[in-house]
Amino acid sequence: MRVMVFFDLPTITDKNRHDYRKFRQFLVQEGFIMMQESVYTKLVLNGTMVNLMKNKIRISRRKAW
Repeated sequence: MRVMVFFDLPTITDKNRHDYRKFRQFLVQEGFIMMQESVYTKLVLNGTMVNLMKNKIRISRRKAW
C-alpha cells in the first residue's frame, strides 16, 4: 500500500516557515519521499500501518500548530 500526503501550508511569516520546515522534516524522518512540492509518498505493508501513519501525521500537525 502507498500513503500519499498532499499539503498546502502558508509560508508568509517566520512562524509559518518554521512550521512548514518542521512538518516536512517529520515526513522525511518517517520515510516519506517527495514526489513534487508538497506531495510526499511512502510504501507501507498493510492497512494497520496506514492507520498508524495517519495518526502520527495528525499528531504532528497538531504539535506544529
